[in-house]
Amino acid sequence: MATFAPSQQDLQTFFNGETQIFENAEDAQKYVQNHFSLTPFSVEILDKIVEYAYYLDNPEKKHANRNANLKNLMLVNSTFYSLCMPYTYRYGSFVRSNMFYSFLLTLMKKPALGKFVEGLDFQEFTAVGLGRSGRTLSQIQNLTERTILKCLELTPNLKQFLSSESIEGDISPQIVHCLFNSLPKLESIDFCGSSGFNFVHSFDNLSVLNMNYQIKRLSFHDCTDFNAKALRGILPRLPNLERLDLTHTPVVASDLAAGLNKNCRLTHISLSKCSNIGATHSFMNLLINHPSINNRDLVWLNLQNDYSVALLKSEAITYLLEHLKCTNLRYLNLNGYSEINESHLEIITRRFPQLESLSVSHLQKDSDFRILGRLENLKFVDLASNLDTRPAVVEFLRDCPKTVVAIEIRDTLADQLPEILIVRDQMWRVHNSNGQSRRVWIHRVDSRNDAHLYDLFYDSRIFFNIETGEQNDGEFKKPLFLKYASHKVNCSSQLTGEDDERVFPNSFCERGLYRYYALHR
Repeated sequence: MATFAPSQQDLQTFFNGETQIFENAEDAQKYVQNHFSLTPFSVEILDKIVEYAYYLDNPEKKHANRNANLKNLMLVNSTFYSLCMPYTYRYGSFVRSNMFYSFLLTLMKKPALGKFVEGLDFQEFTAVGLGRSGRTLSQIQNLTERTILKCLELTPNLKQFLSSESIEGDISPQIVHCLFNSLPKLESIDFCGSSGFNFVHSFDNLSVLNMNYQIKRLSFHDCTDFNAKALRGILPRLPNLERLDLTHTPVVASDLAAGLNKNCRLTHISLSKCSNIGATHSFMNLLINHPSINNRDLVWLNLQNDYSVALLKSEAITYLLEHLKCTNLRYLNLNGYSEINESHLEIITRRFPQLESLSVSHLQKDSDFRILGRLENLKFVDLASNLDTRPAVVEFLRDCPKTVVAIEIRDTLADQLPEILIVRDQMWRVHNSNGQSRRVWIHRVDSRNDAHLYDLFYDSRIFFNIETGEQNDGEFKKPLFLKYASHKVNCSSQLTGEDDERVFPNSFCERGLYRYYALHR
């Protein structure tokens, strides 16, 4: 975690509300010593304390609130207050339009705060449920293309912009131009679920003016009517791109092959459900011959197919698996291919020994699942179409590798299985996000009480500590195994210190609509 300590001049600015001008460095140093002598520590050490508090999760909270600890530290003294300011404004996460507008007004009143903003996050944003009509919402000018653009202009150090379908109508050509041309530190852009006339035509005349060496993560996940030709003006200018999500977009393999910068080395890519991807030979040519995809840096590959479209036959799958050079692959999704069979499992276990998540939902039923035991790091398996009866589930659980913590089964079994299954003294729990998901998983638990704690994660009740009066979410356990089941490339750069978060999404970066698209579609 990089330290983002404000200068002494910044401290003075935020404390007094105005900038003090000094004739020389000696006067400035004396001023600092006289006004910030309330603690024996240097600013650098204090900043480390604040940084630790910012990234410290409260185990009694279901969802991380980065500002909770800062509010307490800001009450210590003026120095701590000033040090906490950069972290308070580092990550802007917005649920309602009034929250965004209040944030924007603060930046307009104190433009110096804008340089501390690193993230604008709209993945939980919604205007639904406020008892307002569409016409009323259109008249509320809190969040519009003008206010979003103004916010971008006030945040020159922005590193990630996480949009969503909730603000798709407010994305304008000016905003898109600003994102790709005017923010020198921007690393991540995500337009998850966005579609519609305004959004689509915002890219019509987009031109990335210069080589953009900063953008590393780009997502158009489920942007179903996105004009894929716009990628021709974007991708060649992104030589350091690492993550690309084109799930359920009308992208064409030949256009993508011509557009991807050959100098970039992708670590994550999703071409899931791209029904217009083109002929099999074009698709294979892209995956095997393009250096940005077929390289040893690739760790996350999603090629999920629409079951009704036979994109890859058995021979093509064999050829693809044998010629992929990504031997460090940790995630592989080949769902929807009806001709995948036991011989393909043999190749997968031999060629990709580091796999932790494997999705082969339509694997032929006569295949020997015990082959998966050769994958020593395997933690998640999706065999949904095979595991369609209780005996089939029990049989697989009896012989599955000991490293596997969760499996995905057919969703129709959710109401047919007991909440707890015991197979060979191992307890397994059925999980479907409290009935909210179209997908169903079974995962290991240590006891019935342990299973109950997972149920409580979806309990909306709030508890209070009798002794301290502090609010908490009660006892619970987070279903962390779901990170292996995600179908969405994580384009958030927000790190929380969780294991494998540079490969799989952490619990902070998949919330709201992003969680829905990753797990429930």
